Amino acid sequence: MKIRAVLYASIVLHTVITVYAENAFPLRLAEIVEKTGQSYRTTLDFVTNDVNVALDLQNFISHNSDYGEDSRHAQILLARLHFPDVFAEFDRKINHWREREKSLRPLVDRPGFLCGNLLSYTRRGPENKLVYVRDDAELQRQSVTNRLVIRGLHRKQVEKYTDAEVEAGIERNAAARQAVLEHFLKFLHEGDAYEQSEMVKLVYELWGPHRKVRGVDLTVTDNVPDAEELIAAVFRNPEAPALARMEAAVSLSNPPPQEFQSFMLNIVTNNVPADVGDMEWTLLNRALYQLKLSGDTNALAVLKSQTNGPSWKLEKIEKTVRSIENRHDSSSVRQHELEL
Repeated sequence: MKIRAVLYASIVLHTVITVYAENAFPLRLAEIVEKTGQSYRTTLDFVTNDVNVALDLQNFISHNSDYGEDSRHAQILLARLHFPDVFAEFDRKINHWREREKSLRPLVDRPGFLCGNLLSYTRRGPENKLVYVRDDAELQRQSVTNRLVIRGLHRKQVEKYTDAEVEAGIERNAAARQAVLEHFLKFLHEGDAYEQSEMVKLVYELWGPHRKVRGVDLTVTDNVPDAEELIAAVFRNPEAPALARMEAAVSLSNPPPQEFQSFMLNIVTNNVPADVGDMEWTLLNRALYQLKLSGDTNALAVLKSQTNGPSWKLEKIEKTVRSIENRHDSSSVRQHELEL
């Protein structure tokens, strides 16, 4: 009986250990989850040098399909191992941007410029066998009949890629999105205000309302079901640049009303530097616009109390006050009509 009991206990213990090992995040990788910046880069060295890491990550992911921080980081690291060139090129693009920005900053700090560039990078691989090309034959036929021809209007689909190339393109683009996610989680703070605001916009473009591609929800495949929470964390971070917090605030589907309004009012009531730049101008205009749309009576009182500042700023505030009052008056009229 004792031998049988010991044997049974050994089997149970082995089963428990096996299940735990399959579901536990590899200890060698656990420290990566909390690290950011240069310390994260340093810790990555053993990931790329240890041949067993990929097996550990794959085993962990296969037994932990549900969302979690460990699963998300495991997916990022596995993508980095399988597509090192994609991650390396993404890093080069960011560094190239920063160097270019130093010399051409007045020309490149345009809303959506960096976001659009990086968004194109995540879609570089082909995801469809068919592509559209200009139909020269149709253009030639219509030219002969003297009809108005608009270039690019007449297109046709042709098969350009094989199934293998499409599969490789989809996998490559998925890895590029993981590079974006890694940068947002680990290196966002390293960029300036403009870069951080563009990264927030990029997360919104990839995993926000437009997240479905080919009928596939990217928040599921990329393990980012909490994109809204990631953006909200930037908005609520007092140490984040105001431009990044602004981008986060207007990207939220349902921002907290009081926090949202307080942030916009703080932007408006802050002193404007004598040599006001594009960033301050953009922030002020966006804050006033949001207050026009949703400012309440408290916002109205704060704006009316603003009497000091450059004349151009006071003029903008006065226009915003009139817009809010008109909106409130219209709402009162509609409410009165409903009550009758």
